[in-house]
Amino acid sequence: MLLDGYIGFVGSRTLFSGRVEQDERNSSRRIFTLSQGGISLGPGAYSATDPQRVKVRGAFREYLFNTFLRLHRNSSRARTSADAVFDLEARLAAAFPGRDEYQVVGLAELSGLAPTIDWNRYFRLIGAPGLKAVNVRRPQFYQALDSLLRITPLETWRDYLRFCLVRSHAPFLDDATFSESFALESAITGALHPRPRWKRIVWQEKNWLGLPLASLVANDYFPASVRARYQAVGDDRPH
Repeated sequence: MLLDGYIGFVGSRTLFSGRVEQDERNSSRRIFTLSQGGISLGPGAYSATDPQRVKVRGAFREYLFNTFLRLHRNSSRARTSADAVFDLEARLAAAFPGRDEYQVVGLAELSGLAPTIDWNRYFRLIGAPGLKAVNVRRPQFYQALDSLLRITPLETWRDYLRFCLVRSHAPFLDDATFSESFALESAITGALHPRPRWKRIVWQEKNWLGLPLASLVANDYFPASVRARYQAVGDDRPH
């Protein structure tokens, strides 16, 4: 199943993300929320005609081609894969328009939105097997995703996942792979040079080890009474 594993996007899974958050209509409880994802650019960048987004789109296409050239070692096959993955992301992006909604649905209704996905299996594999209902931000996205799962060739999904894996790990790979990734970042942000290596390492450390490091600092420098008080605040317990 395409969605079983985490493949590297920081903070989210490949096609959509799920997290526990405070229920906006009942502050006394938390709820699991599904949010759409799966695209590399802003939703409008895949079809916009303004010069900046045309530039970004061109840089993204070039990045796709370079990535698949590295993977396939064949320019014709690389171009085919790059075009197919761009088209897949563009179709996903087309399902983004609209405002976030608050729509709590049971698993049966969620399965009705996207029956191709085995939701019971998905929730079990991410460690949340007991969910009875979830908040779906944009139901139309999951309907579009279900359609794409049915009609998109399996090889395109494989290429898409290969690309996601390479892109998400580019900062940890060889200099050429990182440089190709930065070329896209440069087109998006305007940055002329990547940050020094030490700054990138510190950022990764903060991103991946933030909570464990914070726990070490709290244990070493905060009295037990202070830790207990803020633990109670975080747990919503009376204090």
